[in-house]
Amino acid sequence: MRHNYKQMETAKETSSLTTDAIFKAQVQRLHHLTVALRWLAIGLLWLTVGSLSL
Repeated sequence: MRHNYKQMETAKETSSLTTDAIFKAQVQRLHHLTVALRWLAIGLLWLTVGSLSL
């Protein structure tokens, strides 16, 4: 019975590490998307407001 408990604990730790890695990848993907959208907004503003101000 004791051996099975250790296997369950190891599985939980592995699952936790996998979940942390997935979360980290999702946060990094969200950050890249946010940066890309900011640059897109800046580019659109330069094309519209920038060209109108010339």
